[in-house]
Amino acid sequence: MVYTNMTGASVLGANSFCPDLGGQAVFTLAGTEGATATWDGKSSQGQLVQGGVYTVVLVENPENSPGNPAFSVTLTVDVLRTQQADSGVAIYNSAGELVRHITRVPGSAQFLKVSPSSFVEGKQGAGARISWGPSEIDSAGWDGSNDAGALVGPGLYEVTIVTEVAGQPASKHTAFVQVIGQTGGLLDGAAAVPNPVPSGDSTLLLSIPNAAATDSVQVRLYTLAGGLVVQTSGGGPQILLDLPPGLSGGVYLVALQDYSPTQGLSQRSMLKIAILR
Repeated sequence: MVYTNMTGASVLGANSFCPDLGGQAVFTLAGTEGATATWDGKSSQGQLVQGGVYTVVLVENPENSPGNPAFSVTLTVDVLRTQQADSGVAIYNSAGELVRHITRVPGSAQFLKVSPSSFVEGKQGAGARISWGPSEIDSAGWDGSNDAGALVGPGLYEVTIVTEVAGQPASKHTAFVQVIGQTGGLLDGAAAVPNPVPSGDSTLLLSIPNAAATDSVQVRLYTLAGGLVVQTSGGGPQILLDLPPGLSGGVYLVALQDYSPTQGLSQRSMLKIAILR
């Protein structure tokens, strides 16, 4: 926090620095009681920028100096980069945001190929192979997950490899891959049979056509007021729910939750049934 207005700014020391060696650009803010600002050579996405001359604009927020117009100072700094043996594989979404970074074996990329050019997200065995050389080690797989391990959404993604070698211009290769959303959810087509439940019936059949026998399906029967009546669990595609004796007639809610270990997906759904008495 500073309590006086900025009247100017300058680069402290040399106007060039190397972020690979821990260097930073330090700017002194004149008129602010010795305040400084620093830049470590990274973009807003946290990635080191390429070497070159960059324009830095320091702006004093007019909200911090009521009655005074905004004051700005423009400076330039030179970012120096050492040799980058491995820039990695970067995957960006259509908005230009970096969603996945994959470390690769050092060496210049000869080409960039993504095969197949599209795959269905979350489907077991789905994904793409990213290749940049003739050897098996010159490739990596992408299953559609981001750096946090969560699946990305459907869309067109850009795959890039940038190789930087000291004394040479950067070499960049680009390819694209389409991630396709699943056409059918785990609980699509789920139904309660019979519905309404006739008087005298003591079981309710839940039909879940997209659920596999290895899925973990939770079934809960609730009153309209939210009270839990009975619950059970099992695998698909059919589960029997035993109704408690003496259950009164009316409208009830059936909550379904299906987890597929093979696909790594989970989905919830709600059905409404009527019980006749």
